[in-house]
Amino acid sequence: MCPYQYYHVMRHTKDKKQWRYQMVQYAFSHGVKPAARTFHTHPSVVRKWLLRFKTDGYSGLADRSHRPLHSPRSTPQPVKDHIIALKHKYKRIGAGQIRTLENLTLAPKTMRKIWKEAKIPSRKRPKKHVTKNNLRAVKKLFNLFQFAMEDTKDLMDIPEYYLQARILGLPKVQYTYREVSCGILFLGFSESISLTYAQLFAAYINHFLAKFKALPEESRRQTDNVLTLESRHLNHLAMDTSLPFAGLLCRVN
Repeated sequence: MCPYQYYHVMRHTKDKKQWRYQMVQYAFSHGVKPAARTFHTHPSVVRKWLLRFKTDGYSGLADRSHRPLHSPRSTPQPVKDHIIALKHKYKRIGAGQIRTLENLTLAPKTMRKIWKEAKIPSRKRPKKHVTKNNLRAVKKLFNLFQFAMEDTKDLMDIPEYYLQARILGLPKVQYTYREVSCGILFLGFSESISLTYAQLFAAYINHFLAKFKALPEESRRQTDNVLTLESRHLNHLAMDTSLPFAGLLCRVN
């Protein structure tokens, strides 16, 4: 005898047809009532699946949809077509706003359901991991040091850093160079924000990469003000090591 109730097995099993098939085969061999006692269910349940197995075979043991064949309160097809046309008209507006603009009586939830049945894509933002995977595919197209980002950060804006910088005389500004394709990071520090220091930092990067023949001819850099510079525009900068520049650090992610 099965130690589990038929109802609980149906709730937790992943293959209902296999369990019902065992019950039907037991009913063929021992009868309906003994099968009902063995599988802890009512004889009418055994008769129902026995009849379906005789009619449709093993596939008849699967659950059937309980959706009604006719719904008198369903949305008429002309109304559905009108809702779909409105979605194509107002592409960047949601259901609630379209309902207000067009003075519709349908609920926004019903409108979204109609759009979903018509396979109209929603305006939901893509998942974070999807966006990351897309960016990885784009970054793979760049060569090493072909495209980089340069940024300037005022470290005195950080509350936890401000007091330590005042007491210990730490740098106040951070200059960052980040290679896009693999994430190599160069850091430079100074005592103040200055265009001269920014140019000096760029010249340090060029000199360092050229020393190891790692600087491509067509490399580009995007600064924090969305200005894109090519490497040849920075080659003429001379490095003056006497300027109060705190030096250059390199970190590989």
